[in-house]
Amino acid sequence: MLTKFAVKNFRGFKYWITWDLSRPQGYQFNEFAVRDGVIKNAIIYGPNGAGKSNFSMAIFDIVGHLTRFFVPPTYLQNYACALHPNDPVEFKYSFKFGKDTVDYSYKKDSIGTLLVERLDYNGDKALGLNDDGTFLKADYFHLTEFPNFNISSAANRPSFISYLLAAIPMAEDHFLIKMQNFVSKMLWFRNLMIDNL
Repeated sequence: MLTKFAVKNFRGFKYWITWDLSRPQGYQFNEFAVRDGVIKNAIIYGPNGAGKSNFSMAIFDIVGHLTRFFVPPTYLQNYACALHPNDPVEFKYSFKFGKDTVDYSYKKDSIGTLLVERLDYNGDKALGLNDDGTFLKADYFHLTEFPNFNISSAANRPSFISYLLAAIPMAEDHFLIKMQNFVSKMLWFRNLMIDNL
């Protein structure tokens, strides 16, 4: 499950904004909303224009990034913060699956093109991808040969993780499969109230 999320330079968020779900406090009245010390159900509320929708879109960026779910073209409009349109948009996700932790981060440019990604498994760097090439700890993926995957020469700059999920057979309990399954089931309920005048 998702334990922590942080984003920087996305839409209205110039600086890092972090949501730590692994530190529940005052949930005695709603213990069903906490599992294994992590908040599993949450509500974001606040006044209009406070950034609720943008923050939710930021959390759900990973869905369009790692799954084949449809992402509307309008999502990429105003992707980077207008104060720093040339700086990368940065995302950090932390997951917990039983005793295992997965920390996944990536950067995209102002039109949503992947620049950098990194994944740590139980605090150990498992893979990395940037203009200089790739890093992959082959033991984690049961590979005998390192795939030739360099985004500096790729026109479409695909995610290294998406490539591995599509090209390498993995067991059901592999941490990448668990992360993909979780991400593909993330839900966002949104209420748009319209006043009748």
